[in-house]
Amino acid sequence: MLSLDDVADWDGLQDCYGDVRPVLKALKGVEALPPVRDYTTEPYHTLDSALCHQGDVYTASYGALPHLVRIIESNPLKPESFTLLSLAAEIEKCRLLGRGPAMPSGLADEYDAAIKQLPSLIAKMMSRTVSEEETRRALHAIAVAAGQAALAEATLDLDPE
Repeated sequence: MLSLDDVADWDGLQDCYGDVRPVLKALKGVEALPPVRDYTTEPYHTLDSALCHQGDVYTASYGALPHLVRIIESNPLKPESFTLLSLAAEIEKCRLLGRGPAMPSGLADEYDAAIKQLPSLIAKMMSRTVSEEETRRALHAIAVAAGQAALAEATLDLDPE
């Protein structure tokens, strides 16, 4: 896994804005899963806008996804884990839809392993009472982990009404 303490590990990777240093800082900031107020809550907002901007993903998105999964795994019962799950699923969905560059070969194994972890992590996350929104996020991530990008997209449009 790429180091969050050594920007040199991220050489050649770019996010939406080019410089990955804010992504590394934001990934360190979400380690403790701080509370989420709304979509502008930092450091989550920085990660969303830099790694999955308007449906496009970047090489830094691929380097960050294993860290997102690792952080979820460290505390799957916190509601904030669903925020990171959504980002991880969105990155993979966009990749599946061809909305990003090719996967750098040095990142492929860890990235694929992280995607394969999602179903078991979701099972842990769902072991507490979850909201309707958290359930939709879980369905989205399950569809993505199965390689079903169109189904994943449809789950986001589900509405209890």
